[in-house]
Amino acid sequence: RVSDQGDQEARSHSTRSGRSDEQHEERQESASPSVRWGDDSDAETKDIAALPANLPANPAASDWDPVSADLLSGTGYRDDLGGRICNVIGVRFVTAGRLYLYDGGEGSYERGDQVVVEAERGERIGTVGAQSSRQPPARSLKRVLRRALPDELAKASGVSQSEHLQKAKQLAKEMGLGIKVFRASLEGERLAVYYSCDDKTDVRRLTRALSDSLPYSVDLRHHGVRDEAKLVGGIGSCGLELCCTTWLPAFVPVSIKNAKDQGLVLNPTKVSGQCGRLKCCLVYEQAQYAEMRKGLPKLGKRVITNDGLEGRVIEVDVLHQRIRVSIGRGESKLYGRGEVEPMFAAQPQAGGESRKGSPRSSSHQDSQRASEEEPTVTEDEKDD
Repeated sequence: RVSDQGDQEARSHSTRSGRSDEQHEERQESASPSVRWGDDSDAETKDIAALPANLPANPAASDWDPVSADLLSGTGYRDDLGGRICNVIGVRFVTAGRLYLYDGGEGSYERGDQVVVEAERGERIGTVGAQSSRQPPARSLKRVLRRALPDELAKASGVSQSEHLQKAKQLAKEMGLGIKVFRASLEGERLAVYYSCDDKTDVRRLTRALSDSLPYSVDLRHHGVRDEAKLVGGIGSCGLELCCTTWLPAFVPVSIKNAKDQGLVLNPTKVSGQCGRLKCCLVYEQAQYAEMRKGLPKLGKRVITNDGLEGRVIEVDVLHQRIRVSIGRGESKLYGRGEVEPMFAAQPQAGGESRKGSPRSSSHQDSQRASEEEPTVTEDEKDD
């Protein structure tokens, strides 16, 4: 009986659902037009009512400023958007010198513009090295006051060649200080005098004498020979203007090993620059030479060539990947990179390291093995 009742309820439910589907289809047919869109009939097409434009909604008042919206993609700026956005520009005071960040305010500046900025003591004229960009400052910035006026530029440009520099040189020579005064620049109401010297020298007398004879507050600044060449400028041995004067912002350490790795003649006149130190350009290609030297034997190493000859490496051409091997008295041959092999392969050492074998080390190992293989002699045998 229970199963019969369940079958009857299922049949009644399917009947009701079938009737509801038929009624829904009838409503759709009555609501649909007599001529449907897309039919191949010759009936005229009805006019299409104006559709609303698919435009984005107006941005909410809480949205960020479009000028600073791109800062959201950076790191560390999301929290700074609640603060102020500055018109940050980079200013340098020496050609190819360090860039200092300033707040440009509402002005727009391009690279090469001469501007007057705030300094620790008054005002200072500099050159825009990085054009203005709006971003949150990492710290409090000093302001760019204005573009430099023609009379200000004329006054600043003639300082280094004016009577102030000559006066400083004359006083230093009269006092016998043994320093080289090479530059003077006007920074607001302060005159900066640059000098170089080999030994530590007391220049307080020169500072007082210049302050008494000139209508400025004088500041003497000691610089090394590299900084002197950067500030003075000149022409290098390549025929171009010095790198440190034109584009090199900072000096990097240079070693004589760079010249040896590149196979240069170790002549001071060839590897030294105008400053008397090793040329900065020695490090430009050092990484390339170090990469190309991998796998090449060093000078003086004993090798075996692909034609069975033994010799010693007397020349390595890194750029062309060639090795010159001495195979006899006054006789040498040129081989490629893969045509020579080291005579002594690397031998493992304690600690997992390896070193090249040598005749001395191999003979020492043979003698050690021989001593280990000798039979031990007792005291009784010695008496016999």
